[in-house]
Amino acid sequence: MVNVQAFELRKLIPELEAQLKQARQALEAIEARCSHSWGPVQYDPIEHAAYHIPGDPPEFSGADHRFPMDVPARTEKRWRRDCIHCGKPEYTNHTKPAGEEPVF
Repeated sequence: MVNVQAFELRKLIPELEAQLKQARQALEAIEARCSHSWGPVQYDPIEHAAYHIPGDPPEFSGADHRFPMDVPARTEKRWRRDCIHCGKPEYTNHTKPAGEEPVF
């Protein structure tokens, strides 16, 4: 039994990849020509969820035995600003040494 949909999708994927490449190139060209005017800076942290590493089973032991471990949640500080002309986002996690003011 021939699955016609699979053949159609195999034909469609390269066409869509080519369209995506063209769209990315066009967007890069627009962003390169833009004289960016940055909008307000927004705090946009990256949240990393907590998780548990179960470790190696008891029957597997040795010098590199891995014990169970809880990894706590953490937040990466990050700021974002967008160009008001082309919408290009810019991110930074750098701050001035004296405080929480972002440096782009």
